[in-house]
Amino acid sequence: IHYGSYLTALSPLWVVAFPASLPAVGAFVATLSLGEAVWSPPWYTYSMQAAPDGHEGLFTALASAPLFAAKLPTGALSGWLLEHHCPGNGPCPGPGDPGPVPAPGACDPRTLWGVIAAITLTSPLTLLLFQRWLRPAARKEGGEATGGEYRRVEVGSGDGSEGVGVRVI
Repeated sequence: IHYGSYLTALSPLWVVAFPASLPAVGAFVATLSLGEAVWSPPWYTYSMQAAPDGHEGLFTALASAPLFAAKLPTGALSGWLLEHHCPGNGPCPGPGDPGPVPAPGACDPRTLWGVIAAITLTSPLTLLLFQRWLRPAARKEGGEATGGEYRRVEVGSGDGSEGVGVRVI
């Protein structure tokens, strides 16, 4: 999940480095897709394994909730970025236009995509910062946590016919 999130987060840098070029957009989409292909399956696998039996649908919905909740601020931010960095009243730089500073009133795709790259990098950096608390704890022989595997406790019906089991996930 962590390494795939870096691929996804770094994908806008293609458009920052080579603005207004079709190969840069292709590289952006390819890198974004590869990153999603790396982090997405383990994310959904983890959310399914963490779900109690019979509640997998609820956990799938909860795992998707942050993506859904991000839609409204993303729309507002994209409108603001376009309004401020590509106002529509000036030419966008072409593939051969060097220089990081556009003319006043012109489109500035490098800054726009640079802001997007900075925002998307917050996810993997947050994972890196909090990985100590996000990684599972394994047990040493003495019972002390060292980091390693996830455990889920499954409890029986309470009538004594079923015991308590631990399933490693």
